[in-house]
Amino acid sequence: MRAVIPAMLLGVCVLAPGRAGAEQAASLPPVSALVRHFDTIVFGSEFGPDSPIVVKWDKAKLRVSLEKRATERHLAFVQAHLQVLTDLTGLRFEGTNDPEAADIRIFFVRRAEMGRIRGPNIDPGIVAAAAAEGGCFFMSFARPPERIAKTFIVVNVERDEARINSCLLEELTQSLGLPNDSDDLRPSIFSDRDVLFAPSTTDEILIRTLYDPRMEPGLTRSAAREVAQRIIAEMVSPR
Repeated sequence: MRAVIPAMLLGVCVLAPGRAGAEQAASLPPVSALVRHFDTIVFGSEFGPDSPIVVKWDKAKLRVSLEKRATERHLAFVQAHLQVLTDLTGLRFEGTNDPEAADIRIFFVRRAEMGRIRGPNIDPGIVAAAAAEGGCFFMSFARPPERIAKTFIVVNVERDEARINSCLLEELTQSLGLPNDSDDLRPSIFSDRDVLFAPSTTDEILIRTLYDPRMEPGLTRSAAREVAQRIIAEMVSPR
């Protein structure tokens, strides 16, 4: 369950894309299918209208806070996933004990507490809807509209550890600017039917594509599809 709240507030050293070997490339979907999947995941939204532009983080280092009922085990899950995301995006993450200074705030709460998260410009109705399934969800705020400025991730600590681990991977990844769900290409962290602890190969392609320097924040949907076509074709072409 995810929620992205677009710009309602007033007011990277990116790695070179990976390249698939001939055997791996042969097993991937066609480039056209990967581009359609990118379009669905990046511009679609489970709550509210689709985004007309690319929205992503545009800063090299993000500060992360773990709050409420976080444990050492939860910290280990988060650290492992953020290392993977660093490798795929070039973003760097560091912990902070100051929640107000954090770019990404992760709340570990009981199910009954999930709908109580509050903050500036947070719609309680959207929070209640996102919390209804009792899994986890995120809310991202963009300022200006193409640049993510703050993210809240809410996790139900009453679930089993495997679900929490998988959920953290999904929400951390989606909060980087890939907000939508899809069952088109599976297995995938973007499908609620799968429980994964690492991104699939197609997931990695989408993440690398979004954080390729050519995929600039604010690109229109049609322009982004053209850029994605070039980036993905380069990534999956055999050596």
